[in-house]
Amino acid sequence: MLRREGIQILLAGLIALFLIMSPGIAGADREGQWFRIQAFEFRGVTQVDINDLLEALAVKPPPSWKFWATHPVVSPQELQDDAIRIRQFYHDNGFYQVDVTYEVISADLLRFFRYIYDIEEIFDVFRFDVPHDEAAIRDGRVIFRIVEGDPIIIGNVDLAFLHEIDTVTTLELAESLPVQSGRVFNRDAYEDAKDHIRTTLGNRGYPFTAIQGSALVDLNRMVVDITYEINPGPRCYFGDIHITGHEDYVYSRVIQRALRFRSGEQYNAEKLDESRLNLFSLNVFSSALITVGEVDPQTNTVPIHIQVLKRNQHGVRAGIGYGTEDRLRLQGAWSYRNLTGRADRLTVKARRSDIRENIRGEYRVPFFLGPRNDLIAETGLDREKETFYTLRKAFTEVNINRRIGPEWFANIGYNLELNRLDDIKTGSAEDTLNASGEEDYRVSAVRLDVGFNSLDDDLYPSSGRHILFSMESATGYLASEIDYFKPTIDTRIFFPLAGQMVIGGRVRFRSIERTRSTDYIPINKRLFLGGSKSVRGYSYQELPVLDKNDHPVGIGGLSSFDGTLELRYPVYMDFAGVAFVDMGVLDASSYSLEPDRMRYTCGLGLRYDTMLGPIQLDIGYKLNPPRIGDRDGPDLARFVDTDRWGFHFNIGHAF
Repeated sequence: MLRREGIQILLAGLIALFLIMSPGIAGADREGQWFRIQAFEFRGVTQVDINDLLEALAVKPPPSWKFWATHPVVSPQELQDDAIRIRQFYHDNGFYQVDVTYEVISADLLRFFRYIYDIEEIFDVFRFDVPHDEAAIRDGRVIFRIVEGDPIIIGNVDLAFLHEIDTVTTLELAESLPVQSGRVFNRDAYEDAKDHIRTTLGNRGYPFTAIQGSALVDLNRMVVDITYEINPGPRCYFGDIHITGHEDYVYSRVIQRALRFRSGEQYNAEKLDESRLNLFSLNVFSSALITVGEVDPQTNTVPIHIQVLKRNQHGVRAGIGYGTEDRLRLQGAWSYRNLTGRADRLTVKARRSDIRENIRGEYRVPFFLGPRNDLIAETGLDREKETFYTLRKAFTEVNINRRIGPEWFANIGYNLELNRLDDIKTGSAEDTLNASGEEDYRVSAVRLDVGFNSLDDDLYPSSGRHILFSMESATGYLASEIDYFKPTIDTRIFFPLAGQMVIGGRVRFRSIERTRSTDYIPINKRLFLGGSKSVRGYSYQELPVLDKNDHPVGIGGLSSFDGTLELRYPVYMDFAGVAFVDMGVLDASSYSLEPDRMRYTCGLGLRYDTMLGPIQLDIGYKLNPPRIGDRDGPDLARFVDTDRWGFHFNIGHAF
């Protein structure tokens, strides 16, 4: 032990002499040295989130896994400024006695010491401050040493009203504030409380609330007492509603239906915001401005002025995309807005790809029979060239969408289809109804959907949930030639993580049941899995029904379960990466699943936004592919392909 310690001391002395004599290292003591920062290290941080702390800094070295990213080059002044930002960050979070120091360690020395000494304490001897004028740039790591101290705790939170109000109690308002007695003081929460009071009172009839706040800090007791002096102003009501800009274009009653308030009602700022969104959702105005007039001191009513600017009635749009499954995708649409003065819209659209071709007409009426309902009627011709069949279909659908609340929605609809199936490749005789391999049938069905959507973004969500319960029923009582009942449960959930990462999951169960005298389900109504949208790694619609020995026994199931767990993370600039695990299983019976027959895949992907739409690249790997066995028909041979890799590429939005 003594010999080892002696060697370590000798090495330390030699290195110290080397530091003094070496021109390169001595340059660190001269004016003008700049450093390329490899990493930040924070020591002593226990009371705040390090990721939030990093966001408060101006210098941001990339994480170690971004080995390709450029590291910032900084001067000592920039590091000193960041040390000040750290102190301010702690002050804003209630730590008024924080102490911050920093040191820079040469990356070359760091590696050398770790190699010969194998402990980190020796670096304390050789830390140095960085001068700020030398042109030479050296790699280094910055260590911030932070002594947090005790936090400031919130003592009393007082709400002092200039006069009493009737629509909300002081206790109710105080309990809803982001500042509460006993919590650590936070400056943002202190300011947010003011906005919360204004918003709450603005939604309860007091739109002209004025607030003065004070925070008295006692450093001896480490306590802050907060007082908000509130002048709510008069309790107000909506007065006359003046609408301009719609004349000879849209009926006034259409705009009235879009409004969430009426004259004489108690003032509510939230209803003004909802009304503004409703006007934009009509899709017939290029702008919608809602302004509040001066309060009438005699009646305490506030006049509301609504000014709209009409949008061009004709609209044309086009799209192009490409995918490994449907190849080249093209679409075009022409719309005529406000067809009859009711903000209704007629759209004619056509789409084509290697899988689907269609031409459709859609008629949409907003606020149908009420401010929460939309009517959508659609008719058209479809041609679907799927892997195992070709479908030609003429159809008409009528749906009424209803907004139940801010996040809940429902839909009820009717669907009439005339279907012709041909080129059926199931390997089973029951699906070929005549000698030519063709099958014609009519479907007349009703549908009911109930859902919940709190996603922050429909295309790229980072938080929230989406839940959908769906039921479709075709019956002979509606002149349908096949009878079935098809329920669906689809759930998606997303959580934000540190470093702009997002983790998301999806679980979906579907089934279809024969009812009444129907003895089988046509192949286009069966359930399929596989492709870029489910169980990546398998080709489009090529996850088979399996027996207990994991041998393929059928195409398309009557029950389906699939799920995915996906991590989305930033890579470089606008590029994002994904890592995923998918699963799925099909069953030949309704409402039946065998978990031990579940197929699993995993893989990586890349995302990037372009003018044509998002680029999506996924590479999936089959963890437990189907096994080779006695195959019933040549169409099942593809399911035991020995290649475990699946490649999925898409550019542009799916049609």
